[in-house]
Amino acid sequence: MAGVLRNYKTGSIIYFEGDEADSVFILKSGAISLAYHSIETNEEVRETIKSGEFFSVKSALARRPREETALVIKPSQVLVLSSDEFENLISKNIKLINNFLRVFSNQVRRIGKQ
Repeated sequence: MAGVLRNYKTGSIIYFEGDEADSVFILKSGAISLAYHSIETNEEVRETIKSGEFFSVKSALARRPREETALVIKPSQVLVLSSDEFENLISKNIKLINNFLRVFSNQVRRIGKQ
């Protein structure tokens, strides 16, 4: 598998909201909290990423600034893929495509609720 496997300590910031997005992340182990502001109330919202889930996909694929801050809440191992590596990976793996669609669908539902 392409990409770089990185280890993060609790309290580390993987990226900040507004950072340039050129990578997609897959959480291998640990826990990551994504913090962003609700469009409706401007209150901070936190979402926990579980092992096997992707994060920062929309920003990386659209080459737009990151929409949230990624904070490590448990020691974590994260696979970091360039946008091209991610696109290549999912184009060859149906199970990965299904997982990606599930995560993306949950995010769209969350936006719909806001």
